[in-house]
Amino acid sequence: MKSILLSSCLFVASLTTLAQPVITANPQNTTNCIDSCSMIRVAAVGNGLSFQWQGDMGSGFVNLTWASATNDTLMICSDSAMNDVDYRCVVSDNNNNTVMSNVAAVSTDSCLAPIRLILPSRLSKQMFVIQTHQKMPLP
Repeated sequence: MKSILLSSCLFVASLTTLAQPVITANPQNTTNCIDSCSMIRVAAVGNGLSFQWQGDMGSGFVNLTWASATNDTLMICSDSAMNDVDYRCVVSDNNNNTVMSNVAAVSTDSCLAPIRLILPSRLSKQMFVIQTHQKMPLP
């Protein structure tokens, strides 16, 4: 009788999935009051994330070069020419996978409370009411 020696080998393979970043919270539209700043934020998960904010003033998105343009939060001040602009963030991981956030619009407003003036009418016994959202000098 012959003996047969069977040998078996077990190969274990490890598969690493290189998933691209996933945005978990997109930036939201906001209104910037005159002489103030607002912030828009993106949240994402992934490995070794980096952020690059872009702005579109009507001729396509371009990378911003501000100090906060490479953070997850972008600060936009009303004294900037970058108000009334659409923004988005490009999120990249350490494997050069990228994903773009939704677009957020940032607009500018005076943010003044309405001013209501009641003026007597010289022509009748009625009163005129003027309501505005603009700065008006008081007499």
